[in-house]
Amino acid sequence: MRAMLTFDHVYVRYSLWKLWHGLDLSGVSADRLGFDASLRGHANTGGPRLAGILRRLRLSEMWSAVDIGSGKGGACFTLARFFHSVRGIELSPILMEVAKANQRKLGARVRNITFVQEDARFADYDKFQLFYMANPFGSEVARAVLAKIEESLERLGREAVLVVYHPCKIDEWIQPKRFKLSAVHEFRNQHPIYIFKTQ
Repeated sequence: MRAMLTFDHVYVRYSLWKLWHGLDLSGVSADRLGFDASLRGHANTGGPRLAGILRRLRLSEMWSAVDIGSGKGGACFTLARFFHSVRGIELSPILMEVAKANQRKLGARVRNITFVQEDARFADYDKFQLFYMANPFGSEVARAVLAKIEESLERLGREAVLVVYHPCKIDEWIQPKRFKLSAVHEFRNQHPIYIFKTQ
């Protein structure tokens, strides 16, 4: 199933919301963060696109979500509207500090977010049902992260959803075993978002 989503007035409202709260969700190149320059840098993938997909999925608000490679927190702020608790995992101390500053500006409305600076390959994924990744690292690391998630699902058997925002064919980046591709959402002038659900 493929759904074509187009520009809407909600994008203007989202831009004004960011401006009103003084949020820094601007992009940063990988080399400026001290990472391999061949990798894609940080970009904000939160907002209307992600919110629209989460509305369509109609997942339990009692679920916990994790943004793996959370950058400045943009996707976490969107996830926080839909889930009981959200964790943002980020390796870069520079991005982590900006995310926490953004969270302070938003105050009580994002109290359910916890930002943690750690390597995604060694994080504990047992508490989560929604996993979000927005091309935060190369395929080798992504596959290690996915293996850790799938090991958690096998050990603690539960329903889960994996949401991946990525610019290339997904099987060139990850090869899920416990997840089945459920939908691909395409956007004008944007990368697709892939939805996987546990089998």
